[in-house]
Amino acid sequence: MTSGPVPDDVIHPLQRLEQARDDLAERETVNHRLRLVGGSLRRAEAVRRQLGEELAREQLDVDRLQGRSVARLWSGLRGSRATDLERESVEAAQTAAAYDKASEGVETLQDEVARLTRRAAQLEHADRDYELALEALATATPTPFDDTTGPATDAVRELARIRESREIERTTIVARSALQSLAAAQEVLRRANSWSTFDTFGGGGLFSSSMKHRRLDEARLCLQTAADDLKRLSTLIDGQSHPLPAMPELTTLNRTMDVWFDNFFSDMKVLNQIHRCRDDIARSVAAVEKVLTVLDRRRRELLADDAPGGMNR
Repeated sequence: MTSGPVPDDVIHPLQRLEQARDDLAERETVNHRLRLVGGSLRRAEAVRRQLGEELAREQLDVDRLQGRSVARLWSGLRGSRATDLERESVEAAQTAAAYDKASEGVETLQDEVARLTRRAAQLEHADRDYELALEALATATPTPFDDTTGPATDAVRELARIRESREIERTTIVARSALQSLAAAQEVLRRANSWSTFDTFGGGGLFSSSMKHRRLDEARLCLQTAADDLKRLSTLIDGQSHPLPAMPELTTLNRTMDVWFDNFFSDMKVLNQIHRCRDDIARSVAAVEKVLTVLDRRRRELLADDAPGGMNR
């Protein structure tokens, strides 16, 4: 933040921004604490459960020595019943005390988790509030065109950084989804290629042709999903600056001829189509990976801009 005098009409937006920034920092602390306490609670519950099982066994030993049982009869014959009963009772009491202490610890941690969860819910919209505070500050007072410093200018820059980061995250999710769809299509086509190769050169027949086209049907579904993802991705990244290849299509015109009138020429036609499709998918994968590289580089640049000082958090 600049150290010069701040106009009166900016003071309230600055206070709002400061509160929003504090809420963001607190939310990060609360979520971190919630993860730590949640882990401690799970471990404490496991210890209490183990002590509960041990206490049940100890109490069973005491009950056997007090009632009619083989254990009591054997202790009586040895003349050690009183000693055994006292020892088992002491062990049961110690285990019960440990169980009660563990239960108290679990209850304390449960209360802490509940408190942190409530506070995390209260801070759920801290990002939105921070962005709204930036907008309020950016529009609080007119900013001269040649002004490169000041609260309003810093707020405009921070807003741009936040919104670009959000768009990069959204685009990255779509790109990764497209890669997954393409990878699924690659795997299905790999199996289809194996069946097609066997059907063409290995003397396959009706069964191999049917299996080949079953895999091709699966590949068509994967390709349709990938095509939808690539269309969304192309819209997000502006297809002119980062052109993506069109998804290939697997036609079904030769299915009847290939299955019921199986011959070398129809088999070769399908096999060549599979090879072309696999090559096209490989090009699409390379293009999407290039987009992800560009997005990751820009994301790192924005993180570098989000340094201590100024308007940044």
